[in-house]
Amino acid sequence: MKKRAFFHGTNMIVYSIVALGFAVIVNYLSANNYKIYDFTDSGRNTLAGQTVKILEKLPFEVKVWGFVVDNPSVRNRHKRLLEQYRYHSRKLSWELVDPDKKPLLAQKYEVIRYNIFLVEGPGGKREKISGGLTEESLTNALLRIVSTRDKVVYFTGGHGEKDFNDRGRRGYSKANDALARENFVSKELLLYSVDEVPEDASVVIAAGPQKDFFKNELEKLEKYLQRGGRLLFMVDPFALDTTLNFIKRYGIKLDDNVIVDQVSKTIGGNNLAPTVANYEPHPITADFRLMTFFPITRSLQLTDSEIKDVHTFNIARSLPSTWGETNKDELAKGVAN
Repeated sequence: MKKRAFFHGTNMIVYSIVALGFAVIVNYLSANNYKIYDFTDSGRNTLAGQTVKILEKLPFEVKVWGFVVDNPSVRNRHKRLLEQYRYHSRKLSWELVDPDKKPLLAQKYEVIRYNIFLVEGPGGKREKISGGLTEESLTNALLRIVSTRDKVVYFTGGHGEKDFNDRGRRGYSKANDALARENFVSKELLLYSVDEVPEDASVVIAAGPQKDFFKNELEKLEKYLQRGGRLLFMVDPFALDTTLNFIKRYGIKLDDNVIVDQVSKTIGGNNLAPTVANYEPHPITADFRLMTFFPITRSLQLTDSEIKDVHTFNIARSLPSTWGETNKDELAKGVAN
């Protein structure tokens, strides 16, 4: 059975993704595509046959950049693995860099902390490894580099969603530009006009729809998930009853409220833009190190899923002092501020 994944989200996730360059999507897809497992018993002195075959058939030169502290014990551990890869393919080169000693190079590759590795191919195509350098992570990154298949992100349309080409204040053009830098292709998906979600979809994003999805549209999304698809819903407060029921079946209940955070206003935000400084341990949020604001977002709860083999996780929490305001009239009057 193919792995099912469901991106749980509200409008909170919208602003998180925009602020951090769609890191959620990039991290998630990087962690879930082109997997190879179970290489060797020890994983230290030999490479698996699958890895060797990939290295022997590299179609072009690639370089592995390792941004690590200038410490011999740390570097020697990485060198042993990288030298094994180099032994099997002269098309692969590598270099270890201390980002503090070469800050301009770290800035070029948008590296802000230690223990980040990048595999770079022709045309500036890059794959990032942020969970530690292992044979599994490096070989998977190489597979993604040499893959000729486009990584396509579909944005649903027809329900008042945010426009990924709009360069205005509420548009998603900057997020779209960030996706392009990570070699993703963005396309619009009008669910009512197709029989099914296209086979080349790496992920489908419903970015703040203002009108509810039709039943047959949700059925198409469900079939897409059943075949191993990935779906990100970003839902504004007080909206989309039918869609909320669809999401709830996957173990995610979106509350009818707006989160109020009175601390946010004291540090540059506002009461309706709750802050998050700590993120739950998860591959999706592995590189999140900055405080973020989430304007006009609702809370959610994890419940029992009606769908088999679906697991839900919290990835971000607001401060304990926040609350969910349910009174629309009070919100309209600005009382929460």
